[in-house]
Amino acid sequence: MKNAELASGSGFPAAGDPSTLVVQLGLPAGPDEASGTGVVRISWNDLAEFRDVLVCGLEWPAIVRAAELARLGHHRELLELDRSFGSGLPVHLAKASCCVGRRQLARLRSLRDQRTVQRYLDAIETGEAKGWNPVVYGVVLAVFGIPLRQGIVHYASAVLRSHFGTVSGDGTTAAGRLDNLLAPLPQAANTMLGPASTPTFAK
Repeated sequence: MKNAELASGSGFPAAGDPSTLVVQLGLPAGPDEASGTGVVRISWNDLAEFRDVLVCGLEWPAIVRAAELARLGHHRELLELDRSFGSGLPVHLAKASCCVGRRQLARLRSLRDQRTVQRYLDAIETGEAKGWNPVVYGVVLAVFGIPLRQGIVHYASAVLRSHFGTVSGDGTTAAGRLDNLLAPLPQAANTMLGPASTPTFAK
């Protein structure tokens, strides 16, 4: 997503909205969860690019598409999305994404009536799918009926906050920079999904 598209936003979903369910499920996880070794410290400029290019530009569309496919029960197309996602990602990010995504999807194994979830899990076990975190996250949004707008803003906010400790700075200055980093997300979501009157999932 271009910087010009990330105009200043007006805040995040209020406490108690459905996206809190995602927090309870533990999605998304921090960048170092797969290895437990931490990540290389990065600059604020690099983190802004990470937000624009990776999170909003690559992961958000995958989340929205996965949610739509899961809602419609199109498991074959969902597996195609999984197989096509992640090309060119740095190895450490790819490893963490798949590790987290697989673990979170496994938590849905008990939902026997969710055929798309079960088939996705089976595909991962047979090596037909990787279980990318954004794709799994989209499936979770669909399964639990969480609004896309709130879901993707929460996802980006959580991912960026998880990198907070990897950026140089302390105290008020760092907190202010983090606020600035997160501020464009609501408007970016509006730009991507359209007016607030848009249904939870695209038809």
